[in-house]
Order: sequence, then C-alpha cells, then structure tokens
Amino acid sequence: MVQLPPTIRLPFENEIPKNIKVLKRWEASTQANIVAGYQLKQTPLNEDSNFQFYAQINVDNPQLWALCMHLVKSFPDQVTFIYGIAENTLCYKDFSSKTILLKNLISYQKELTQDPYIQWGLLHQSNEALTEVFVTPSKYIQFWGDDHSDFQTIMKQYGLQEIPKIEFIDAYPKITLSLQSLDNSALSSEELIEEIKRF
Repeated sequence: MVQLPPTIRLPFENEIPKNIKVLKRWEASTQANIVAGYQLKQTPLNEDSNFQFYAQINVDNPQLWALCMHLVKSFPDQVTFIYGIAENTLCYKDFSSKTILLKNLISYQKELTQDPYIQWGLLHQSNEALTEVFVTPSKYIQFWGDDHSDFQTIMKQYGLQEIPKIEFIDAYPKITLSLQSLDNSALSSEELIEEIKRF
C-alpha cells in the first residue's frame, strides 16, 4: 500500500458504523490496489481540449512535496495558485513569480502535504495549453498536461509506473485526523489559509 500521511488511514473493523454498505466497502478496501503509481487518461483526438492527458498519482507521502516541485519545475514564472479547505469553494490567486510563491510555500510544506482537509495546486493556462498540478485532501496528485514524454520521465525518476487499475484512498471509508492533534507545532487548516491569503 502507498505510504499515507499520518493523518489518513483505513479504519479498523470496530470503527466502521453498523451499516452493510459501508462494511462492504471497508471489506473491499482490505484488498484495494492503493499502491504507488499512476493512472493515465489520454484526451480523445476529437475532443476540443487544451491538455493532452490527465493523470492521477499515488506517491509515498514523504515524496509528495518533491514530486510536486518537480512537476511544476517546467511551469513558466506566471502561475495561478489554487487552495482551499475540502468541500469549500477553491480560491485562485495569480502570481507573477513562481519562484517567490514556492519560497513562501516551503515554510508550510508539512501542512500542505499532511493536512487531510487542505487541497492546493498550481496551474498555468495559455490560449494553447493548460498544465496543472493539484493535491487532493487525500494527498494524491491530479495532473493535467501536454508533454507526455516529460511526464513519464519524471514518473520514472520517482519509481512510479502506470497502473491502469490503481485505486485511491478516497474511494473507501477512511479515518482522518487533524494534523494539529498529532503535531501541536502545525498550523490548523484555517490558520494555514489565512497565512496563504497574506502572500
């Protein structure tokens, strides 16, 4: 199984509510293919889209930050930062310097990679193409891009292979814990959002 952050795990049987449907999903989760790797979907040739493919990526949590930074390395300097708390409306903020944005974000690396209520990402969009890296609350990556070769090279560097039937933790019942409950030096989700708003 892919290494999840300490704030997310599959429940034990005694933590499952007495509901047949939920219990069956929990039983299925014990055999689920929630492993490190990625799933790739090509954009159909007849579809009017400004990205060539979409990928979902499971990566061991200690590698999440580094992989995100590698994926955004080729982005131009002008980017949009996306952020928000799960199930809330996402905020979009434009930056003229990707370098300065990333320098600001690195101070919150722990919260961005382990808080199970925070979702965030970077995107660049032109008239010709869209490239986006997005980290879900469950801490796997969604990626939209048009350079398939570069994407595969990065995946190989992290030992990640294409797995068509890969699965993701949020398809199953899961336990989430606030990062602050495990690490009192961490910011709460709300505090992190307020910090980001000051960038």
